[in-house]
Amino acid sequence: MTKRAWYSGDGPTAISTSLSRILGRITQTSAKTLTDLIDHWPTLVGEEVSAVSAPLKVESDTVTVRCDRADYATHLKVSWPQIRETARAQGIDAPSAISVVVRPR
Repeated sequence: MTKRAWYSGDGPTAISTSLSRILGRITQTSAKTLTDLIDHWPTLVGEEVSAVSAPLKVESDTVTVRCDRADYATHLKVSWPQIRETARAQGIDAPSAISVVVRPR
């Protein structure tokens, strides 16, 4: 009989242990994606747009971006499919959706 990864041998693994393991993987992936987006933001969106916007967080398959101006927020929403493709071409696992929060500095 083979042991499964979720089975410790002494009985089933506690749900908290399993959840911690799963959430840890999700968080690490989100953190890497966010770091990559922040590092490459000026290249992905251009200097002008990057001067008034910045990625804040990645949750599920959505990146949340802060933007100083509503017109640039709209631009980011409309352009996201192209921005995402550019990111993926550079090896960045960009989320499929974007949420933009307009928050002047």
